[in-house]
Amino acid sequence: MGYEDQVIAMTNRSIRTIKAELEFLTDASVITPQQLSHLLSQIPAQTPLHAPISVGAVPAVQTTSSPIPSLPPVQNLSMNEKQHSNGYYTPPPPSAVAPPPAYPSSLAPAPLAHATALYVYNPTDAGDLALQPNDTIKVSEYMNAEWWKGQNTRTGAEGIFPRSYVKVVEEKQARQNQTSG
Repeated sequence: MGYEDQVIAMTNRSIRTIKAELEFLTDASVITPQQLSHLLSQIPAQTPLHAPISVGAVPAVQTTSSPIPSLPPVQNLSMNEKQHSNGYYTPPPPSAVAPPPAYPSSLAPAPLAHATALYVYNPTDAGDLALQPNDTIKVSEYMNAEWWKGQNTRTGAEGIFPRSYVKVVEEKQARQNQTSG
C-alpha cells in the first residue's frame, strides 16, 4: 500500500470515527437528531481506495453529489514543490538517492511501552494490527490519543490498533507530544 492509500485509509477511519461519536452523542441525548443530521451533512464522504480492503470498508459511490468546487491555488509552496498552471500541487519526483540500510533488530529503537490486548480487534483497514485477548504488543508509536502503532509479539505483525483495546503493562518513557498541533 502506497503512502497515498495510507492517507486515504486513515482519513476514512477518522470520518467513520467522527460519525460514530456523533451518533453516540445523539443516543446519549447530548445532541438532537436534527443536529446530528446537520453535522453529518457537513462531513465529507469517504474516499474509495483502488481496491476494497474489506467488505463494507469502502462506501458506495454517491451519484447525486454536485461537482467538487475548484480550490484556490496554494500560494506558499516550498522550493521543492511544483505548482502546475491549473493551480494544483504536484509532489516532487521520488529521489534517486537509495534509502538507508535496514538496521538489525538489535539496533531497532526500544519500544515506548509494552501492552496486553484486552479484546479481539479484527482489522478493518490495511495497516491495522489484529489482536486477540492476552496478546503482548510492543508499542512503537503513539499515533494520537486513540490509535497506537506496534508489533504483536505472538504473530510478529505490525500495525495500528485502538488504544482502548489494550492495557499498558510497562511504559518505557514519558508520553510526550502525543497530538502535536
